[in-house]
Amino acid sequence: MPSKADDRRALIVAGPTASGKSSLGVALAQDMTQNMAQNYQGAVIINADSQQIYEGLPILSAQPCLSEQHNIPHYLYGFLKPDEMCDAYRWREYAKKQMERAFENNTYPIFVGGTGLYISALVDGLSPIPDIEDSIRQDTTAFVETHGVDALYARLKAKDPDMAQKLDPKNKRRVARAWEVLESTGQSLNLWQQYPKQGAPEDVCFDIIVVMPERETLYDKCNQRFDEMIDNDVLKEVSDLKMKIDKGDVSNTAPITKA
Repeated sequence: MPSKADDRRALIVAGPTASGKSSLGVALAQDMTQNMAQNYQGAVIINADSQQIYEGLPILSAQPCLSEQHNIPHYLYGFLKPDEMCDAYRWREYAKKQMERAFENNTYPIFVGGTGLYISALVDGLSPIPDIEDSIRQDTTAFVETHGVDALYARLKAKDPDMAQKLDPKNKRRVARAWEVLESTGQSLNLWQQYPKQGAPEDVCFDIIVVMPERETLYDKCNQRFDEMIDNDVLKEVSDLKMKIDKGDVSNTAPITKA
């Protein structure tokens, strides 16, 4: 039987879009399942991509289809509604539950994804920032929609210049995050980030593979993926989501729209 350390090992396969990390994850899981490597009873794949967690745009977000899953269990794909908010903390809690379930079943957890913050949250932990109030998040979103990110950045710079100077003024998500933390907690995100990180599983050893093709190869793969998406009717998928937004069934600021 594997040692206790082997019982608590997990693999992370990371890399940019279209790098081939998903297919590598499946290949590794299949190999472990077929060969019963290290006495595991197979492997599972756990999604670590911030867009693939949502239903609604499986083709555009490049979620593995059923035929691509090759009898390997896949978790945390398309399991949230388009309007549901999910930050790194919430994803980590979902991911830890799936990882513990894998250990209990003597299967090997393989995380696949390109969202660095999610992976860092799992491996290293997160700064102990309290939850942001929904009203503050909604007010921030409405302000940006009305006045633009430049106006929000100006507000942030006036109240928290140290944090503002660390940010790209055009990065709407990061500027909004810094403002929301300041408004919700009364303290700068810069201060919260200096606290020791919390929540990383201390009894799990993570092995990490970063798939990083040459730039020209990666661009060719991106172009190929785009053509495949068109062939698979991605335009209808986007049109269907837009119809739901126009009908008011999905907010036009829903997280899935970032895809």
